[in-house]
Amino acid sequence: MRERESPSQPARAAVVERARAAAMGDDRGKGTVTPLAETLSEADAAVVARRVAEAIQAQRQQLQTLQGYHNDNRALCNVLVQLPDLVSYDIMVPFGKAAFMPGRLIHTNEFLLRFF
Repeated sequence: MRERESPSQPARAAVVERARAAAMGDDRGKGTVTPLAETLSEADAAVVARRVAEAIQAQRQQLQTLQGYHNDNRALCNVLVQLPDLVSYDIMVPFGKAAFMPGRLIHTNEFLLRFF
């Protein structure tokens, strides 16, 4: 009784056959180029292109958000570096939604941290 072939035996046979063909000088099957039009229809290519464009747009929006956070943090660092230069600053303090009144920030050379 003959043994049943395992799934890997046909694959091995194909590899051996290609090796024999290459040894004999048979170049068939080597370096073939398949045009993209044969593997992907125009409709599928349009769907793929749209998905890639959407992914690029999403990544650009995320990059803009992160750049905004970076700029905000840089501005905060600059303020924190400049505040200790003077003990107080004259400012316009918001008074309600539409009004401002003159005021003064004092003790700006002190910095408090809260540890959790």
